[in-house]
Amino acid sequence: MNHDDAPFLGSAMWGEWVGESEVYKILDTFYDSGFRNIDIATNYPINGQDKNFKQAIIWLSNWCSVNQCNDLKIYLKIGSKTNHRTNEIDLTPKFLKQEIKKNLDLFSTNLSTIGIHWDKRGASRKDIPAISDTLESVYSFNRSNNLNIGFSGIEYPKLYKEALDFFDQKPIFQIKENLLSSKTRENYLKHFPKASFIAYGINLGSVKRELDHEAFNNFINKNILKKISSIKYKIEPLIEIKTLSELSIYFAAYNPNISSYIIAPSSAKQLRSSIEFIKMIEKLNLTNEKKLMRYLKIKKLFHDEAN
Repeated sequence: MNHDDAPFLGSAMWGEWVGESEVYKILDTFYDSGFRNIDIATNYPINGQDKNFKQAIIWLSNWCSVNQCNDLKIYLKIGSKTNHRTNEIDLTPKFLKQEIKKNLDLFSTNLSTIGIHWDKRGASRKDIPAISDTLESVYSFNRSNNLNIGFSGIEYPKLYKEALDFFDQKPIFQIKENLLSSKTRENYLKHFPKASFIAYGINLGSVKRELDHEAFNNFINKNILKKISSIKYKIEPLIEIKTLSELSIYFAAYNPNISSYIIAPSSAKQLRSSIEFIKMIEKLNLTNEKKLMRYLKIKKLFHDEAN
């Protein structure tokens, strides 16, 4: 498979909700299904437990070593100094080069993209020289090692754009985008019209965290599940969409504004179900025009919830 628009396997919960043996089963299933894109960060899982710092990195490195794998496409986010939910970030050239080199030694040809993670600088123009130093060091290292550059959680994209104008490479942004929200991408797009975007949070994970269990269930039952049943008759007669997870994948796969999306299964069984649905979508082999039509109809169906 290995298409540019193939989904990424998310790893944020590895070491927190997903144990080591299950992670290896997930990786086996993902790889054997023909997929290669992996999303990871040096501070995953972000559970505030020091013992778990860089746990996801260690497990992925172990799996690559045992399986002698050399053809993954890892999008690695760096900059965080802790896995606590605090803004302890080091984006100085010295720290970044050390982190990139360590992970390049770990992953070699499996490493594809280095992403700058959670940069909150840019409230003042005084930050531009420091941002430029960050970008220059990463771009220089990436060029010499044939790596792409990415960004996630850039708080002030306007000033970031001014710094990025000095460098000749198309940025790859990770953005939260799902049925209910596209605000992050729209904010970046104002300043980076030629950037590409990878969506995370496609299954409304942030909504689950923001509402208590009962409120989320009420939200789902009232606003989503009833509408899913109408999709087969109003929008997609060729396949049956049964769950929120399937709907989220369907919406992301046909979203013309993103280049790819991240799935984060908690088990190999769940992943197999998602892959089966993804391949079902691929077999439809729809034209871009038909994909766009379905995307717009789904978006309209959930328009009320998004506003």
